Amino acid sequence: MSSIELVSGIVQVVVLFIAAYFSYAIHTHNRVSKAWLAVSTGLVLMGLHRLFSLLVGMGALPGQSIDTANMMDVGLPLIYSLLLAAGLMYMKGNFERFEILESRAREKFKAFHKSRKGK
Repeated sequence: MSSIELVSGIVQVVVLFIAAYFSYAIHTHNRVSKAWLAVSTGLVLMGLHRLFSLLVGMGALPGQSIDTANMMDVGLPLIYSLLLAAGLMYMKGNFERFEILESRAREKFKAFHKSRKGK
């Protein structure tokens, strides 16, 4: 493994865990959608997968079996991809509902403001 691959791998792991932290922080801040937990979990799994791949590439885990490597290269990416897709799809629906609620609230505020002007 070249030094560029090593540095790139370390940066990827760090950035993925930072992204997972911010995703979880968004969930704890607004507590609106549990879908953020799916995204956070997906990001953590991506970070663990990249870390595992990095360690195998460095030779730090020489005793890994082919089955474990296949599971890590096929199964885990499928799981975190599904978690990310499901979480983001669910959050998209929440944002669309927020837009509808916001426009209705704006209309009610304008109507209330007009009715107060008439008094």
